[in-house]
Amino acid sequence: YWKFSKQIENLKNPTLYTIALAYFTFWNRHLDFIRLLQKQNLFSLLLDKYEGWIWDISRMYNEDQIFHLHFSEGKKNTYFLVYQSAGLWNMLKHWVNHGAVESPEYLADLFVEITTK
Repeated sequence: YWKFSKQIENLKNPTLYTIALAYFTFWNRHLDFIRLLQKQNLFSLLLDKYEGWIWDISRMYNEDQIFHLHFSEGKKNTYFLVYQSAGLWNMLKHWVNHGAVESPEYLADLFVEITTK
């Protein structure tokens, strides 16, 4: 978790795409770990970490710029960020369960497309 957070901190002018790309690239390098978590029925533990991670990113950078938040009340931003973290987690889960065939670039593009619709 902290290694990934450090990677995100080092991004210059991050966008939703570059953050998603860093995310999927990171997990692509750690597929054995993800598969071990799944085998031990511990994969869901990552989801608890994701909410904190997404908040860290929103505090590090301008959340409107990265997450395209345009809600009239702050509470809606909170729910949107929680929604985003679950979406990333589920995409990772699906990707790994189906052989991790797609590239991190493809997944980052897809995440941006889905998120900005």
